[in-house]
Amino acid sequence: MLTSSPDIIIEQYDRWIDQYPAVFQSKLLAIKEVWPRGEQLISVEIGTVSGRLAAALCVHEGLQTPTGLETPAEQIPVATIPGLAEDLPYENEQADVILMNGCISHVKDVPRALNEAHRVLKPGGTLILSFIDRNSELASHYEAHLSEGSFRACARLYTAEEVQTLLNQAGFQQLNFYQTLFGHLHTITGVQQPRSGYGEGSFVVIKCRR
Repeated sequence: MLTSSPDIIIEQYDRWIDQYPAVFQSKLLAIKEVWPRGEQLISVEIGTVSGRLAAALCVHEGLQTPTGLETPAEQIPVATIPGLAEDLPYENEQADVILMNGCISHVKDVPRALNEAHRVLKPGGTLILSFIDRNSELASHYEAHLSEGSFRACARLYTAEEVQTLLNQAGFQQLNFYQTLFGHLHTITGVQQPRSGYGEGSFVVIKCRR
């Protein structure tokens, strides 16, 4: 359970981004590697937090989920609506792209959340799901150094294989893996180019189809 208030948690989150700009930019580059092309695509980020990633990707709308990482709407640079990942406030087949950046680590019922994403995506739509691999060096850093009350304290980490199984069970197909954040957190001082696959980088991005 989080011991800090949402305002403190979000401040920690943004401070972390500012402290490690190359890490954030490397993550962004990896997601851009799989981001679908097209100006008319309807995109949604589930769990948009401060909206910095959504704004960088020009996401149409962010879903603010009650995970302890909420930010006042007026401080978010994209349009947002409140809601749960397990009960998305959208009709069937509305979105072309859904982004879940680190979202599964804070969702209580991941299978239900993925089923909801599948429902809301149009046929052939794209889910982009990114996360810290539990088998990675960065995951070990979080476990060893982040104190209770930090924005990572409540996170549940998954392996790439576990996420693949969850996506397959939800009906997603054509899974493509990319990875970044190679090496220790404090040694990442420049933007890293993403590589295909997983098992080397701490940050994994999966692009899949409905």
